[in-house]
Amino acid sequence: MAGPVVPETPELETTTWVKDGHTLFFEEVDLSIARPLRRPDEQIPGNRRPVVAIVDTGVAAHEWFTGQPPEHPIVRDARVDGWQPDHVFDEARSEHGTFIAGVIHQHAPDADLLSLALRRDDSGHLRHGQIYAGLQWLHQRMAAGSGKLFVDVICVAIGFRQIDEGRAAQLEEVIRALGAQGSWVITPAGNHAPGWHNGEDDRVYPAALLARPSANDLPMEAVGATNPDGTRAAFSITGEWVTRQFVGVDVVSIAPEVAQLPEPVSRGTAVISQRVTGYSKGDGTSIAAATCAGLVAQALLNSSGNGIDDVRPDVAAARVRQALATVGGLVP
Repeated sequence: MAGPVVPETPELETTTWVKDGHTLFFEEVDLSIARPLRRPDEQIPGNRRPVVAIVDTGVAAHEWFTGQPPEHPIVRDARVDGWQPDHVFDEARSEHGTFIAGVIHQHAPDADLLSLALRRDDSGHLRHGQIYAGLQWLHQRMAAGSGKLFVDVICVAIGFRQIDEGRAAQLEEVIRALGAQGSWVITPAGNHAPGWHNGEDDRVYPAALLARPSANDLPMEAVGATNPDGTRAAFSITGEWVTRQFVGVDVVSIAPEVAQLPEPVSRGTAVISQRVTGYSKGDGTSIAAATCAGLVAQALLNSSGNGIDDVRPDVAAARVRQALATVGGLVP
């Protein structure tokens, strides 16, 4: 059966900067972390795993994701389901999405991950319209399919700053449509960047949609970052729309195991041209959002008698709200 029609991506003049081209870099670490323990299918309640969609730069191959039956991988590439099937995925530029997938997998090893690798422009940046297109595709995919295509949590661990009223309304509409299907969007509050904390509007979208008067009950979390001791991270954007906060400093996760970088990157006094260990350390509200997404996904399974196999919209929405109530992280 053919997948849902991919909507045309809205054209925007500005582009989205993500962590592999932003102000907070990942640092390769010389260590190996044992893969998270994942229960076999027969031990999963309701014979259904929660699904977390990752709308990001894509997820590279990694030893954590090997050893699974081909028909049921931990990470599913959405291109096989019709998401931009002609898109040529570049693992060398997937550091951010791979790191995010690793964070989610650490907190939700029993969840399945659906990776939507977003297109870049000629300069290597992700376009705003790609986030909308990814969310719209997920909405259409669920509407066109059975419960097997249901997505519980959508992690959009990237964001952008400029948006006009029309596109804000469009983005809010698709998030609300996903919520009506029983899904929940989790996105970072945003990181301060040079030139953005001198009196200018520091809001990052989609998270800042929650500041709009029309955003009451929008099915989305805007997640800020804390230090390991629980204090707010200095780079984490604040605002009344920030709903939760989790650790987003000195977090270790996975990276593409061997990847030639598009161009050498300075790390202090060193110049790195290749990643070799498969693990890295990073900071950012995107990492905090991934933590939140993973905790929610695992909580969906850990709640006794939650009927994880029942994906009727009202039941699924109530289930994810219950999971959100258990994970904490609420902003004081």
